[in-house]
Amino acid sequence: MNQDGTVDVTDNVLIDNDAGNFMSGYIPTDVNGDETTDVSDAAIADNNAVNFCECCKAVNKEVDLIKFYSHLKTLTAMA
Repeated sequence: MNQDGTVDVTDNVLIDNDAGNFMSGYIPTDVNGDETTDVSDAAIADNNAVNFCECCKAVNKEVDLIKFYSHLKTLTAMA
């Protein structure tokens, strides 16, 4: 959300503030893409923070996609 490459408490605070102000539209804190920042976005960010999710810079796009889908599969299984 704050674009620093790591999902952490700072991102959760941004989501909480935007949800409290009923923010909507195409904004960084709308994690699930439904154009509204709410508790569902906070839940996703919290789960990612707990799992220490970080952004990876693409060096080899094919390998990065394999890692991404593998990580996504793991997160989905945990839900």
